[in-house]
Amino acid sequence: MGRGFEVWYENDSICLRLPLPTTSHDIDIFYKLVEKICNELDVYFFNCEGETVAITDVYANVDNDKNSSMGAIRHIRNNTADDDTKYMILFGALNPVFIGQNECAQIGDELEGFDNFMHRIQSIDAFYATPRFYQREDQSVFGVYFVGENIVTTVPLNPVSPYHKIDSLDSHFVHLPDGNNIPYDDFITNVMLADYYDAGHITVKLSEEMITDLVERFAVHTTTKEKIKGIYWGKTLDHGYWHTSKPEKMGLDIDSINGYNHIAVFLRWAKENNYLSEELISRCPEIMEEKPDYRKLLHEHYAFDRKLRIKHFKEEIQPFARKFYVFNDDGFPVCVDRYAEKVLGSEKYHCEEYKDEAYLFVPYDEKYYKGLSEYIVKAFEDFNN
Repeated sequence: MGRGFEVWYENDSICLRLPLPTTSHDIDIFYKLVEKICNELDVYFFNCEGETVAITDVYANVDNDKNSSMGAIRHIRNNTADDDTKYMILFGALNPVFIGQNECAQIGDELEGFDNFMHRIQSIDAFYATPRFYQREDQSVFGVYFVGENIVTTVPLNPVSPYHKIDSLDSHFVHLPDGNNIPYDDFITNVMLADYYDAGHITVKLSEEMITDLVERFAVHTTTKEKIKGIYWGKTLDHGYWHTSKPEKMGLDIDSINGYNHIAVFLRWAKENNYLSEELISRCPEIMEEKPDYRKLLHEHYAFDRKLRIKHFKEEIQPFARKFYVFNDDGFPVCVDRYAEKVLGSEKYHCEEYKDEAYLFVPYDEKYYKGLSEYIVKAFEDFNN
C-alpha cells in the first residue's frame, strides 16, 4: 500500500497521474496499466508530461520514476535535518503521512524501504482522526477531533488546518464520549500511554478511566470555552435500541417500549437497594420519585440516552454489574430469557410468532419485576460469597 494514483477521463482522453515520490510497487502497476490501456485501444504512443512516448519505451519511465522517487526521499531527509522543517507531508493512499528524520531512518537508502514503510504505517489498525469544523453564532469557527473509548486512534500532535484557509478558525477540541469536549492542548498534554505514529502524530487508546480523568479535569463549553462539569458514564451495559428496534425490524406484534422491560427491572432493583450513583440522582432527580416510569426515563432522559451505563451505579456495586450484566451463559440477559420461558411455557416461548424474541412478550408489571429481580438477588448473593 503506497500512495496510489489517479485515473480519469477528460476530452476524449484517458488521463493518469502518479504522484512522486512513490513506491516501486505503485510505479510498476501504474505503467502496466498505461501499457494495458494502450494495447486495448490499439495506441502506440502516449503523452507523458508534454512528451510523446512510444509504448515500447514505457519501462524507461519506470526506472526514471524510481530514481526520481529515491532522489525526492533524499531531499526530504536533507530538509528535515534542519530544525526549521521537522517534517514533510506525503499523501498516502489512505491518509497523509508526516515524514521526518525518524521516518527517513526507517526508509533507508533503497526505494524498497519506502515501500515497506508506507505499507506498514498505513496498515496499522487505527482510526485516523480528521477534524470537523463548526460555526458559532458569532461566526467564529472551531475544529473538533473525535476520540472514543478503547479505539486505537491516530491524532496529530498539533491540530491540522484545513486546506482552504478559515480566517475565523480560533480553536480546536477533542470530543470524547457523552458529549464531552476538551481543549486540544489539554488533551495532547495530558493523554496517557500514547505511542509514536509518525513525525506529526501519535496513537492513543483511551480506557474508561482515562476518559473519566480527562473529562472531569478539562471539559469545557465549545462556545464560551468555560470549564464545565463533564461526566462520562462509562461502559454500556445495555442499549435500549438493541431491543426496541426488534418489533419493527422483525415484524413483532408488540410495543417497542417493551424493549426496556428487563433494563428497567435492573435499574429499579438498584434504586430500591440504594445503589444508584449520586451523579445519576443529581442529573435525573425524577428517578427518586416513589413510582417513576423507568422505561420512559431510560428512553427519554439525557442521563440515560436509552442506555444503561456502569456509572449509573455506585462504585461498590459496579464490579457486580460488570460481571453479571454481560451477554453470555451466566449473564443477566440470559436470565431474562430463562424467566420468559418460565412464565410463558416452553411451547409458547419457542413459538413461531415470537421469532426467538419471547422476552419482549412477557407482561411488564409487578409480577414481572418480582420474578426477574429474584435472579439479580441470587446472582448478587453468589457474587458476594
